[in-house]
Amino acid sequence: RDVERSRGLGDVYKRQERYAEMKITAVTIKGLEEVLAQELIDLGAKDIEIMHRAVGFHGDQELLYKANFWLRTAIRVLVPVHVFTVRDEEDLYDKVFDLPWDDYMDIDQTFSIDAVVSSHQFTHSKYIALKTKDALVDKWRKLEGRRPDVNTLTPDVKVHVRIYNSEVTISLDSSSDSLHRRGYRTH
Repeated sequence: RDVERSRGLGDVYKRQERYAEMKITAVTIKGLEEVLAQELIDLGAKDIEIMHRAVGFHGDQELLYKANFWLRTAIRVLVPVHVFTVRDEEDLYDKVFDLPWDDYMDIDQTFSIDAVVSSHQFTHSKYIALKTKDALVDKWRKLEGRRPDVNTLTPDVKVHVRIYNSEVTISLDSSSDSLHRRGYRTH
């Protein structure tokens, strides 16, 4: 299963050049942003931007792997793939439906969706995750006549949705599990 899951990360970026620069976000806990930024500088990250509970940076796929392996203060490492604004839940559904999901996953891969919401209009993260899931599977039904399966425990592709006010960021979670669990025994 681990071999399949590691294959999924490469498939997620199948349309990107292996050494192409991409925007990456390392998520951390409040107060560790400066420490995480220094860890990223030490790994060779560029264009460091300290944010609230996160640090944005640019790097290639090699740096993405290094970040997942070496960062001590990151909880997870996300690759933002789309940013857009929405008016309401239906607008969210329509814009998520229109995304090129076949660039990020195959129909036979499992997925899960995690959502974080900080908005007066959108107040329930589970509902946002559900609307995103509905749009994603409906898009696959339109493309292939069938839908991918959801797997909340060990998905091949983890989608992270963040809504801040009316801005939506769709990211792919390159860490799979929370980084604090690295090295834990699973059996």
